[in-house]
Amino acid sequence: MTELKNIRWGIAGTGAIARQFAADIGHAKGAALAAVCSRDPERAEDFAHRHSGVTAFGSLGAMLASRSIDAVYIATPNM
Repeated sequence: MTELKNIRWGIAGTGAIARQFAADIGHAKGAALAAVCSRDPERAEDFAHRHSGVTAFGSLGAMLASRSIDAVYIATPNM
């Protein structure tokens, strides 16, 4: 039997869509929220404090460079 590896998710953005994704990820087998990033580091920190074990980053580049995630959910406006 193959062991299921948890996919560590990062979220880019801290708005309503990001909050909904963070709430829903707890229902997904094999998935865990690990990080969040925002252009505004204070918003990222606030978001991270609302979720256990989540690390905040001030940029997408910093989050990707950390190697603490396996996948990214982009929750920013489409412009």
